[in-house]
Amino acid sequence: MNTLIDEVTEKMVQGMKPYNDKEKELLTNHVKKKVKKIIQIDQSALPGEIAEMFSNEPGENPVPLIEFCTAKEGVLNDRAVNILSTLARWFDFLAGNRRPLFCILPECFKITAEGRLFVNKPIFEQCHPDEHGCINRAFIQNNRSRIHKDLVRKPEAILKAPGYYNRYTFIRVLAEILANVKKNTLAEVIGELKRCRHKQPALSPMLPDFLIEMLEAVSNDETLPDTCEGSLEKALHIVRKNPLVCNAHTELTQTHEMFAYTVTGVNKSGNDHEDCFFWSKVDSFSSLLLVADGVSTASIGSGYLAANNLRRSCELIYLDQFKQLAEETAKKINSGNQGVTPESWMHSAENLFSALADDANQRITDDMNILTQDGIPSEKDRQYPMCSTLTAAFVMGDQALLTSAGDSPALLYSPSRDIFSVLTVEDTVNSRKEFSLQETSGGEALMRVIGAAAYDEKTRRFVAESAKLTFYRVQLQPGDLLIIASDGIINGIQSSIQEERPAFLKKTVKKKCGEGSSLKEIVRAIVNLAEKGLSNDNITAAALLLKERK
Repeated sequence: MNTLIDEVTEKMVQGMKPYNDKEKELLTNHVKKKVKKIIQIDQSALPGEIAEMFSNEPGENPVPLIEFCTAKEGVLNDRAVNILSTLARWFDFLAGNRRPLFCILPECFKITAEGRLFVNKPIFEQCHPDEHGCINRAFIQNNRSRIHKDLVRKPEAILKAPGYYNRYTFIRVLAEILANVKKNTLAEVIGELKRCRHKQPALSPMLPDFLIEMLEAVSNDETLPDTCEGSLEKALHIVRKNPLVCNAHTELTQTHEMFAYTVTGVNKSGNDHEDCFFWSKVDSFSSLLLVADGVSTASIGSGYLAANNLRRSCELIYLDQFKQLAEETAKKINSGNQGVTPESWMHSAENLFSALADDANQRITDDMNILTQDGIPSEKDRQYPMCSTLTAAFVMGDQALLTSAGDSPALLYSPSRDIFSVLTVEDTVNSRKEFSLQETSGGEALMRVIGAAAYDEKTRRFVAESAKLTFYRVQLQPGDLLIIASDGIINGIQSSIQEERPAFLKKTVKKKCGEGSSLKEIVRAIVNLAEKGLSNDNITAAALLLKERK
């Protein structure tokens, strides 16, 4: 520890460029006291329950905080939660005592073998304090990517409201630990949070939105309502009620009620209705839902032909295979077979959905080859083949395996958990590309569809490519409403701000459920909401309501 303090002190004094040896000695003694306070936790100044969680010595083989608190799909173990809680209370204590933190990030800490916090990196390693120990503007400018913009314009601001900036910094820590977002600037962090579920599909759908809301409050100079401890508790509450983390066992004590409804948008051009849906009770414990939204820009064939290929494959070929899987799984569960887990039957369901997508891919490709057999397809034909989005769910008891390719959303309303969230992530160019401040043309173009095919110049035929699906595992509770829809549902809602549209849908669903409306009435209300927005697209919704078996 003393060696570390000496090294940092030497760097800082060198940066201050003392005039002579005497001034250097005075500065060294002065700075060393300041550095010691920064690097070495003054346990006597901390409340007892916080002080006992810190160590002034690293011990043998300390673990970096980011490794110790690594969240798997946003889930933390109890020891990690305890460490983060201590860190939050420490931030709040320093803020309350007017001791601000400029640049504290996870790499500043390590965890000892005893599970205590040790400051691994000096918090102010690069700062050059003046003779009064104040941080100068050069430090602020050099670290501007990691601190609030106010501190770049007026560093003295932090002395007036340290708690405000400490909370901002702590939200940055949570973004790195809970969502694995490691970016520098605020814009980059927010941009990556909007895309992080592509890499972590099982991350709580509500977590990125919560972190973005907190960070945007800071960027808009709004006062954060919570302490660091309060922000942590809210984030952990979101993580704990994550519907994409399933229980260890599948319960078969529920029943499923289903209904689907589709209309053509008022401003839809042409006469084609490209949406197709399918829903079926597989057996008394399980159900299958599917929505396919044919892409209207097809230059060969039509979007409807592609979507209908998916629907027919599901109904005529794969429904029986899902029935067989359901019967075998239910038989094992009811007999008390401990080897049957959600992991096992969901893995089998994933294989069936992948086979369904590949089969439909091949059928669509075969249709395109038939349609172009009398001539060479144009460049437009090759660029815009017929294809379809796919969103489907196989629901067994109180759990669902959800899959998607494209931008048709699946949503969950869970009254018991106070959740209304879009579960799936759009497969569009803008949603998947790395964040950039520059706009990209064609940003809403679909990146994953069913019907993707390459054209072989030698054989003059389209060749089917393997379908790429994203899978989600959903834990349901009695009263939950699982909605699978075409993108016309969200896009048709009358609002100029895209982010506000799910909120309008949530209001409608909560109102109808609260009134005790039937499932048919709820689904029709969802479709009518988008229809009232004078949609220029087809509007389809298929829904499943989970009920306790009477």
